[in-house]
Amino acid sequence: MPIPHLFRTKKFWIPAVIGLIVVGGIVAKSQKKAPPEISTTEAKRQTLTQSVTETGTVVSSLKVEYGWQKTGAVTSILKKVGDQVRKGEVIASIEGTQEALALAQVKASLDAARAVLSQQIAGATNEERQKSNATVEQARASLAQAEAALTETKQSTNASVEQAENTLLTAENNLRLVQGGEDSQLVTDAYEDLIDTLKSTVATLSSKLGVADETLGVDNSSANDAFESLLGVLDVNTKFRAEVSYKEARTSVDSVENAVTILTKSTPHTVVDQKTESVEAAIEKTQKALLDTRALLDKTISGDDLTESELSSLKSDIDSARSSVNTAAASLTTSKQATDGARNSLSSYELAYDKAKTAVETAKQDAEIQVRKSEAAVAVQRAALLQTQAGHASVVAPPRSIDLASYEADVRRNQAIVADRAKEYEKTKLIAMVDGVISTLSVEVGEVVSANTPVLTILSPELTVEVDISEADVAKISPDDMAKVTLDALGEDTSFEAIVKHVDPAETEISGVVYYKTKLSFVNLPENHSIKPGMTANIEVFTDKAENVVVIPQRAILEKDGKKIVRVVTDQKTGSFEEKEVTTGLRGNDGLIEVASGLSEGDLVVTFLKEETK
Repeated sequence: MPIPHLFRTKKFWIPAVIGLIVVGGIVAKSQKKAPPEISTTEAKRQTLTQSVTETGTVVSSLKVEYGWQKTGAVTSILKKVGDQVRKGEVIASIEGTQEALALAQVKASLDAARAVLSQQIAGATNEERQKSNATVEQARASLAQAEAALTETKQSTNASVEQAENTLLTAENNLRLVQGGEDSQLVTDAYEDLIDTLKSTVATLSSKLGVADETLGVDNSSANDAFESLLGVLDVNTKFRAEVSYKEARTSVDSVENAVTILTKSTPHTVVDQKTESVEAAIEKTQKALLDTRALLDKTISGDDLTESELSSLKSDIDSARSSVNTAAASLTTSKQATDGARNSLSSYELAYDKAKTAVETAKQDAEIQVRKSEAAVAVQRAALLQTQAGHASVVAPPRSIDLASYEADVRRNQAIVADRAKEYEKTKLIAMVDGVISTLSVEVGEVVSANTPVLTILSPELTVEVDISEADVAKISPDDMAKVTLDALGEDTSFEAIVKHVDPAETEISGVVYYKTKLSFVNLPENHSIKPGMTANIEVFTDKAENVVVIPQRAILEKDGKKIVRVVTDQKTGSFEEKEVTTGLRGNDGLIEVASGLSEGDLVVTFLKEETK
């Protein structure tokens, strides 16, 4: 059959159409996209917890270290390290024989006072009536004496305090002067004085060289015209030496005079020191010039043009000049030493200030003690006067309660003395100041201990946990937050409740990382617990909680165009999803986050989406 005729037959077109349909289906099926590869999770409604975990250390909430208030030899030790003690228990004792004797003596005085009171209650005898009047006068005089002593004590102690305060003020002013080191006021003043001394010294040198020139005639050639031929007649070398020495000295003095004249208080101290050395060199040359001039005059004879009196006058002038130069040299040395002293005076002035400050406090304390003693003495004498007056009145009447007041006061006074001596005797005892456990007790029987030297440490049974919280977590923690504590020594199965008590506002840097010290207290701690100070504690602080909220993993939250979105699955078979904007709330543990709006419980959200690769 011809091909053109074949195209017009059904036998050709029916198989052709079927073939095209099959091929088209195969092609379409091969081009259909596979569902995307995703990971999902269901939005759940639950309680979301936020906490901070760190590792800390168990510490005792109170650590007390102290010793005896007296110096003495240890006579007994009643407790040992590790013993539980109650407040007031005697732990050890030192030699207290003298204190015990003094206590016994004042107790005897108290017994005597009580006996007198008893006697007064019984009534006075005729002889006692006669003595009572004299006793009143004696008591009156004693009171006047005690009041005068009180006035004198106040005056003397006030003077002592004022003197100590003046000394402190002086020390404080001195210390202020030296603060600043090389730039301190004291050093600056010393260098100003040194500069003034340098200028006056140079002026003296120049002036006294002029005295020598009146003999030598080096600069003022006409000064010795009349007697020059007589100079050094006995030793011509003396004239040569004197002139050479003079010229060297004059050159040196003129040089330093120009350098010293321009010195001011703003001149660097090192420059002043250099100029000082130059002036000292000029002094030595001037002294030599004057000495050689004096030697020249010793070898000079008198004559018609130079009488013996005139020669003696020249010698006297040279001697006076030498004395002035020596005085100037000594003044310069003193001024130079003053600058060194000013530099080195800071530590001594600091020591003097501390000493003066302590002296003021001591003076005030001593004044208070002395005045109180005098006031107590006045009170005693006043009570004694009242006692004698009451006793005198009792001769005509039976004793009444008010009549016995002074005797009762005497008893109370003696009771106070007994209490005071009892306190002194108690100082020979090392007594537990708090309930706790003895941590250290570093004494032995026979050992001599010094007053106020710590020998005993008591740890309080109350324990706390100290932990360093990083700056990333500290904002989450607040006082009264509850926490769970486990200890490495006891294992993770044993846990304890704790509460945050304090967060230190100051940072602590550890290996370049900022932390904040936080203290927690145990809650409802069992009495028979095995917790010890120093144990490593693992802390979980519960910082926040949101109940009955919709929660999803934080990794499901995406940022897009400045908004937070979640991809919610619409068809699991095809992997289709839609993006929803959400608002979030609390960030909790285990990577979970609260969704406040935009999502419902049971929604299936995408947590991972494998992007299609071409």
